[in-house]
Amino acid sequence: MKLHDKQFYKENYDNFSYQKAQIERHKAKYMKERGYDHYAKCSEHIIDLIHNDSYMVCMGTRNNHERNVFGKLLSPKNVKVYSLDISELSKADYIMDFNHMPKEWDNKWDILFSNSLDHAADSTSVFYKWLGIVKKGGIMVLGFDIKTPEAIEVVGSADCCSFDAEMADAFMKSRNEKFEFINCFENSYIYYVLIKK
Repeated sequence: MKLHDKQFYKENYDNFSYQKAQIERHKAKYMKERGYDHYAKCSEHIIDLIHNDSYMVCMGTRNNHERNVFGKLLSPKNVKVYSLDISELSKADYIMDFNHMPKEWDNKWDILFSNSLDHAADSTSVFYKWLGIVKKGGIMVLGFDIKTPEAIEVVGSADCCSFDAEMADAFMKSRNEKFEFINCFENSYIYYVLIKK
């Protein structure tokens, strides 16, 4: 079962061209910040699932605003939050291409948050790579900007994948031996909360 609907890159894509397109796109967006209320609503939906002293990674963060806000909101559980982005301009804790996770990150994180899966070269494949870096019993919180079929923009070198609402919903709520669907909520994006089995 596939998570994404449309995809720009083919299986053997040019990684250099992909990274260049992402870094160029980042330059146009890196100063933008989502409001505090956006992250507050996300935190409300996951805080009861979080264990004290957890480690969280935010994928494709653009800058460190997301990391910093989650750090404040999840401080009652003493969550340590880290950021990851492909561009050095982001000043993220980890500068790397999130299509490729280092082996030493296997089962590393208690919480993974992202609304950037549309920037993955192959969102379905990257979903499972990200799941691999989450600990057993850990949480994934993934946000999707899902449009109606008529409004879906053509995918390109920066926004590489698009998502059909029914297809993404079926994927997230499917019976899967690797993850369990917990809930979903709307917050300008449609967010899905999953637990790794």
